[in-house]
Amino acid sequence: LVATCYRAYYDMQLQLSTGQMVRDYVVLCHGSLPPGRNRIQAPVDWFQDGAASRVLPAGRPSRTRLKTLAFASVLGCAVSLVVIRIDTGRRHQVRLHTSHVGHPTVSDGRYTAASTYASDAAWCPRNFLHRYRLAFLAKAANSRSQSCEDLFATTLVCIEGNMQVVVEFLPSDLVFALGRTQALGTSSSQAIRAWTDPRRYSTPRAWEQYTALAPSDFSRSEE
Repeated sequence: LVATCYRAYYDMQLQLSTGQMVRDYVVLCHGSLPPGRNRIQAPVDWFQDGAASRVLPAGRPSRTRLKTLAFASVLGCAVSLVVIRIDTGRRHQVRLHTSHVGHPTVSDGRYTAASTYASDAAWCPRNFLHRYRLAFLAKAANSRSQSCEDLFATTLVCIEGNMQVVVEFLPSDLVFALGRTQALGTSSSQAIRAWTDPRRYSTPRAWEQYTALAPSDFSRSEE
């Protein structure tokens, strides 16, 4: 997101600081993330030298909301497909928060062990974290919908009420990686198909429009 004038820049800064800008992500996490967990609230602290962020009492308040959409396995390891909305925008917040609760994102070289990262790299070329939806207040928004697409990824720009919305489908390399997983159950299979072939099944939706897996699905994934 790039402002074309100072007025737009400061307006975007205000929306970020007041929580009016909506940011939704899709991630693939290690393990079976319980569907009952819908929030991670842990203070995030970081230095300006590029070091990893940390969860510390002295950190800034941070909140991540999440919904587990699918359970799967790959190379004998359990993974979870999760949609996330961040209420705050701390550095590496999604990666740190998911790692903090024991479910780091796939192919994360900073917040997982070196052996885990090396194993992930065999089937997923980069960190499986993708911001698929961005929405912000647009006082003078163009009401026309626009799209730009290639073989796998599609970017859609549209207006929803007084919000400008940008939706970007899962990039081709992450589609390929997700396609290598084996879904566990019908609900998980349907959720994964929606992300690997969105033009056929379902365009990515706002976080609140998704339904998390049922607790029974979690029980079966642990068997």
